[in-house]
Amino acid sequence: MLFAKTVEISLDYTLYGKVSNLLPDFQVQMVDSRFAENVVLSFQVRPQQEAALFKTLQEISSGQIKPEILTENFVSFRL
Repeated sequence: MLFAKTVEISLDYTLYGKVSNLLPDFQVQMVDSRFAENVVLSFQVRPQQEAALFKTLQEISSGQIKPEILTENFVSFRL
C-alpha cells in the first residue's frame, strides 16, 4: 500500500491523446474516464510525482487543465 492522491481533470477532446500518452510517464493509476461534452479523467498519483505532473498538464494545455484533488489515502499501486 502506498499513499496517493486521487485527482480529477477535465479536458477538451483535442488534448485527450496528449494527456493519455503522458500519464503513464508519471506512473498514475487510472480510476475512471468519462466522455461527454469534455473528457473527465480520474486517476491516482503518488505525491512525489504530483508537482511535475501538474506542471506538465498546465504546460501542454496552456493552463486549461486544472487538476482537482478529490481524496488522499493509501491505495494498492501496481508498479
